[in-house]
Amino acid sequence: MIQMMQTSEGDRLDMITETTILHAAQAIYTCYHQTHGDKQLPAGVAIDRETLRGHVIFQTQPVLLPRECFVPAQKLPQDVSPTP
Repeated sequence: MIQMMQTSEGDRLDMITETTILHAAQAIYTCYHQTHGDKQLPAGVAIDRETLRGHVIFQTQPVLLPRECFVPAQKLPQDVSPTP
């Protein structure tokens, strides 16, 4: 599961937030994979929970900023086809 802050609004908000973060991480991972191919596979993606901006990470235990969460590569699509 993705590490994220708990909110007082309950699990539903957490699930929506987690889904949004996963979609953003998948978009970043797909862009990286289409640009760089299989040169070096990242360990995952670090995502800012508020802005949904992020970057690929190659270390298995990254140091994150306070608003960031880490989405491991196992949660991201491994077979990404380039778009025509």
